[in-house]
Amino acid sequence: MQIKVVSWNIWQGHHLKMIISFLKQNNADVIGLQEAIEKDGTNTAAVIAKELGYQCSYHRAVDQTRLGYPQGNAILSRYPIAKSIFHKLSGLSLYKNTAETEPRIAVEAKINTGNNMLTVFTVHLAYSHQFKESKMRNLQVDNLIKLLPSARAILMGDFNSHPDSLIVTKLNQVMVNADQNLTVPTWTVYPFNVEGFAETKLRHRLDYIFVSKDIRVRSFRVKDSEGSDHLPVSAIVEI
Repeated sequence: MQIKVVSWNIWQGHHLKMIISFLKQNNADVIGLQEAIEKDGTNTAAVIAKELGYQCSYHRAVDQTRLGYPQGNAILSRYPIAKSIFHKLSGLSLYKNTAETEPRIAVEAKINTGNNMLTVFTVHLAYSHQFKESKMRNLQVDNLIKLLPSARAILMGDFNSHPDSLIVTKLNQVMVNADQNLTVPTWTVYPFNVEGFAETKLRHRLDYIFVSKDIRVRSFRVKDSEGSDHLPVSAIVEI
């Protein structure tokens, strides 16, 4: 069977109406979200899932970000989510009140597609200044790789890493990158200026979808949207 998946860092839901509109039009079966925040008794992932009529598995990565709200990752699915857990990739003991050291998690969902069970992960790995190699991100990907099944698995997210990075190289050794044309950028749609790093153009590739080696990729696209500072990425896969 074929399944359409989308991964998107939704930038804390600043443009929530545009995010929901895009996801409705895109009509994916499974969605991985990063930077979902909790605010006013709910969270952006739950709001999006309700609008789409999907099941939602959200887990908090950090109780209080430097920006003021609890934040986490989520998996949304039009199929039943049989089980959902999260794994710490780097914990609170390593947190030094910087973006790079914020606690990070992998959200895992077991999804019943009707024929078999599919394991889906979504992650948001550590940010580093100008996306330079990071010991923290390297620790996170090593912990992540230990979790990945060898079959019927999809991994997607914001890896904060360029295609030639150590992180992507390590993942390419254990999974298949759904995109064979990694020159298409996914960040930044909006101007960025933090701690001396200023960027005004869409020219960094940071977002990826990987599949286990038994899954065939039928197509991959970087989509257009102004709903976030990241562009969404989408793949149709056969399982």
